[in-house]
Amino acid sequence: MHGNSEMQKINQTSAMPEKTDVHWSGRFSVAPMLDWTDRHCRYFLRLLSRNTLLYTEMVTTGAIIHGKGDYLAYSEEEHPVALQLGGSDPGGAGAVCEAGRSAWI
Repeated sequence: MHGNSEMQKINQTSAMPEKTDVHWSGRFSVAPMLDWTDRHCRYFLRLLSRNTLLYTEMVTTGAIIHGKGDYLAYSEEEHPVALQLGGSDPGGAGAVCEAGRSAWI
C-alpha cells in the first residue's frame, strides 16, 4: 500500500498539461546507441524509412582528430544524418565540424 499512496501523491502534484502543442511532421528520429549505431546500422534503418532523421553515436572530437575510427564514413543512402560531437576544446570542435561538413556535403 505504501507504494500506491506514493504514486497517488505524485499523480496529484504532477503538472501534466492536458494538451500539448506538438507539431507532428510525419518524421521520426532514431536515437543512437553506443557501439551499435554505426554506418551499417544506419544504412539498414534507412531501408526501413526514408522519412527518418538518423544520428551518429556520440563521437569525441579527439577520436576524429587523432584518427581512432572512420567515424565520418557514410553511404549516400543514409542521409539525412546528424553528426553528434562531444569535446571540451572549441578549436578542435570547429575543426571536426569542418571535416564533417566537407566529408558529408
